[in-house]
Amino acid sequence: MMQDSKRVFMTLSATELAQIDLLIDQGIVHSRTEFIQRAIKEELKANRAIIQTVNAETFHGRTLETLVGNYTYTDEDINDRLRRKGASQLFIVGRLDLSQIRQEDNLFRAIKSLTVVGKLVASPTIQAHYED
Repeated sequence: MMQDSKRVFMTLSATELAQIDLLIDQGIVHSRTEFIQRAIKEELKANRAIIQTVNAETFHGRTLETLVGNYTYTDEDINDRLRRKGASQLFIVGRLDLSQIRQEDNLFRAIKSLTVVGKLVASPTIQAHYED
């Protein structure tokens, strides 16, 4: 299983399973899992514009920066972000790793608000700061 993946259980009708199994028998896909993974990827790709429209939203009069994917920030990244952008408000869809951050004060100045839909990897201090 992929790192940071989540197990999802779902219920399909007997007809849906039979159709998937027919595609497996015909060599279109190798397994039920592969079929479901392909279907999810295609649906996410088809709806990419909807997912990315959050970029256009504003939060308290300031632009909310949205990132989709897996991101890891170091102290160097945060210091660079402070120089280039000043304070930001981040909305992450995916995974954000802040475990390498040692200069927490700089992080808190650079990223004023943080919302992660997915997984946040960070020290308890950082997690508590952004939960408030």
